[in-house]
Amino acid sequence: MCALSALAACYTSEKPLISDAQSVAPFAKMTFQDNDSSSGEPTVFTRQGKHYVTTAHDDGTVLTLNLKPDGDYYVMQFGGRHDGRLEYLFGYVKLDPGAKTAEAYRVFGTKTDVRDGLRLCEGVICID
Repeated sequence: MCALSALAACYTSEKPLISDAQSVAPFAKMTFQDNDSSSGEPTVFTRQGKHYVTTAHDDGTVLTLNLKPDGDYYVMQFGGRHDGRLEYLFGYVKLDPGAKTAEAYRVFGTKTDVRDGLRLCEGVICID
């Protein structure tokens, strides 16, 4: 699922935690550039209802955003197929419409993040 699934210690879940009813889609399209991408090609997500989809991958990747109560910060959920099964990755992103940028943070977890509801599993942090 995108290049994100190759990232160690991502926050992941086998089920979506943000529904379309809980999501927001404030922009017509969003473009992500992976700093580690060897192809250099950005991934473009286009708004479809209250989430974003991309045709860059055949895995059905869907991006869902949930607005946090503190301004331009969002909980980000990527959903798609990885190794034949549905997987969801999570993180926080700060969108700056004026600068047209998005800064992702808290996308990776470490074993110090393990606690009730967050467990270390197969090199990632699973959300129970």
